[in-house]
Amino acid sequence: MNAGQLHWIENGERVQTVEIGDGGGTFMATFDWKNRDYVWARAEVRSVDGELLGFTNPVSCGSKTTDFFDE
Repeated sequence: MNAGQLHWIENGERVQTVEIGDGGGTFMATFDWKNRDYVWARAEVRSVDGELLGFTNPVSCGSKTTDFFDE
C-alpha cells in the first residue's frame, strides 16, 4: 500500500518521485552537479492526496551571483 510520496526538487523543478510504502524505508538520490555554476535541491514528503507533510532545507552547490543589491 502507498503511504505517500517523496519528491526530489532541483532548482524549483520536481526531478524525481518515489512512492513511500506503509513500512517507510531508506531513500537515496544522486545528482550530477558537475559543470554547473549553481544548483540547489531539497526533498518534500506528500500524502497520497498530495498534502505537503514536510520538507528539507535546500542543499546547494556552487556560487550564485546576483545584482539584487546593486543600484
